[in-house]
Amino acid sequence: MTAFTRIGRSQTLVAVLAAGKGRRFGENKLLAPCCGMPVVAWALKAIDAAGFEPGVLVCRPLFAAKLGVATEWSFLEVQERQATPLSHSIGLAVGAAQHLGAESLLVCLADMPLVEPDHLKRVGTCEGVAATIHEDGGLGVPARFPASYYPRLLELRGDQGAGKLLRGLTDITRCAAPTSTLLDVDTPDDIRTAENILACRGSGDRSQ
Repeated sequence: MTAFTRIGRSQTLVAVLAAGKGRRFGENKLLAPCCGMPVVAWALKAIDAAGFEPGVLVCRPLFAAKLGVATEWSFLEVQERQATPLSHSIGLAVGAAQHLGAESLLVCLADMPLVEPDHLKRVGTCEGVAATIHEDGGLGVPARFPASYYPRLLELRGDQGAGKLLRGLTDITRCAAPTSTLLDVDTPDDIRTAENILACRGSGDRSQ
């Protein structure tokens, strides 16, 4: 198990899933430049701005070295293989939360560079299970799970993500977010879309 720092026992552990192959992109999309930073760095920046401590980044071997950005996040490396099921990444995140005695786990994706800090804070500080409403009306990440749900997350198999569990729950807080902020990067065109939105945000900040 990786040595963890700065994560208190009573805190929410934030886990960013970054172990996907990204075949449609042609290279590691998470390391692709986007407005001066790697795609994944935008996700980490939003989490920091939301007030959460650095957590765990579930990734492929050598990802930390390739990232080239100083970070206090802990890296959990999956075994290098042709395809790593999403459930395996979630299982590693849950294992870290159990190891640390974290009271809850906030699951995020590394390929969502536009998620806003306010949304992360809203989801991550809810009582009980909380999840994001996506464009199709379904529930997904970012999502928060109390420790009592760790065993159920560990039951996921294959490419079943957190959405599989969320669909079967009724006692859950549903958190809405602007559709554009939930963009997940799969293609170079998505990078350009993200850059345009981030550039507009930057212009808005400078005008205030």
